[in-house]
Amino acid sequence: MREYPVKFDKCPLCGCKERLLEEIGNELRQKGKVGDRYLSSADPPISMLQLDPTKPTLSAPSVTAITDICARCGFKYTTMVIKQDVPITGKIIQPGQGKQPGQGPGGPFPFMRG
Repeated sequence: MREYPVKFDKCPLCGCKERLLEEIGNELRQKGKVGDRYLSSADPPISMLQLDPTKPTLSAPSVTAITDICARCGFKYTTMVIKQDVPITGKIIQPGQGKQPGQGPGGPFPFMRG
């Protein structure tokens, strides 16, 4: 069985290991504007949350893909895939509404918490 998170450390087209958004994130970290666990992504993190509405649950499995842009050729590719259980709180959060009450930094993504 595969272990998660799965990380892709170089561009699949040109082999470059430098990524534009990762560089920006590192600059922001050095300036103290974001925490150590901040992940930049070329797209909003896409989470494929799967729920069975016939079964009560306190959490649900989720798969999230993080993307970045190659600093050499500009190709956008997946840099990390994360599999985790996401707590179900009963409140639906629409995109852009931020973290839920009671959650720490990183919102619903425990791997982003400091």
